[in-house]
Amino acid sequence: MGSGITINLEIDTIVLDVQQAVPLGLILNESVTNAVKYAFTNKKYGQIKVILNTLGDSKLIFKVEDNGTGLPAELDLERSATMGMGMIKGLSRQLDGKLSILSHGGTKVEVIFTKAQFAETNS
Repeated sequence: MGSGITINLEIDTIVLDVQQAVPLGLILNESVTNAVKYAFTNKKYGQIKVILNTLGDSKLIFKVEDNGTGLPAELDLERSATMGMGMIKGLSRQLDGKLSILSHGGTKVEVIFTKAQFAETNS
């Protein structure tokens, strides 16, 4: 399991404040871990795509997509009490982001949020 998984990155060059970089990294970790553990159980090969792009001047879109089996049909995302799902929801709120999780032809976790403005210092 996991040996036939390809990861593709589509990432713009973006400087983030640590208060946004840490929650984003944790969402990335949880999403990729879930994909590796669950998405490809019945498949020999799979693909995970990680996207971080700018949307205009201040908005960012972050996505982790896989082409695996998708979420179980009986899973209610609004009421899901899994620790991972709760963590992703909480971290998205920490970013003041809009979270959407879709499951069709795989799973897609998407967070749209406003990039924090911070003063860059040169040492």
